[in-house]
Amino acid sequence: MKKGIITIIIVIVSTIVYAGPIKVTEGKTNYTKETTSIIIKFNWANAQYDYKMPLRDQLKGDYESYLREGEQKFIKEFCENSSRLTVVAKESEAKYCMSIEVTNMDKYFSAMSFVPGMKYKIWAIITITDLSDQSIKCKFNVKEFVGGRDFEDSDAFTECLGGLGKKIAKP
Repeated sequence: MKKGIITIIIVIVSTIVYAGPIKVTEGKTNYTKETTSIIIKFNWANAQYDYKMPLRDQLKGDYESYLREGEQKFIKEFCENSSRLTVVAKESEAKYCMSIEVTNMDKYFSAMSFVPGMKYKIWAIITITDLSDQSIKCKFNVKEFVGGRDFEDSDAFTECLGGLGKKIAKP
């Protein structure tokens, strides 16, 4: 009886640990063994807020500053946590291209956590392409990645993207 219960607990814990919000849908995460360069491009054109309205309409006048600060935080966290990839500004200097197509974002107030505050959830498709032959080296499907805890809405947005950058750097 004890062995059965322990087995069930191990299965449940394993399922929870490995059922994360980021899944590799194509290729492998170890697509390069050498230190090389990458350019990061964001696509917010079809981003929705809570699958109900364009993200631009939800963020209104702050839209551009939210995106700029969020993208910078993603890149900063990615750079600090990636051991093999160096982010460059020009495509001509890069070996790989990371395209991040944000499809949806949502926010909520987390009152039950140790430190309450606003949190964001993000849905995205992240594709890493070899620029020499345009082949897809790795493709991630991000479903409901939760990040960013802050009382300021803009800081929570920025921290969520930073958390995603850190997670993608070390998949």
